[in-house]
Amino acid sequence: MQSLCKNHFLQQLYRKIDGAVLWSQNERNLDCFITFQTHSILQRFMLRFDFLQLDCNDHLYIYDGAHAVGTYK
Repeated sequence: MQSLCKNHFLQQLYRKIDGAVLWSQNERNLDCFITFQTHSILQRFMLRFDFLQLDCNDHLYIYDGAHAVGTYK
């Protein structure tokens, strides 16, 4: 997660991937947004957690829409 959440302009470019596995191991004070998007609005997107362990002050917000605004699910 720390490599994805760097505050660098190259990290904010769109990249096409066919799948991803994200690992987070005791990173501290990260404020990170990751956006996934399908090619078409007719396509479905699946998000699966095999193992999810959040610390006391960690938060995971999931938005269904084009932008991370509004009410999270």
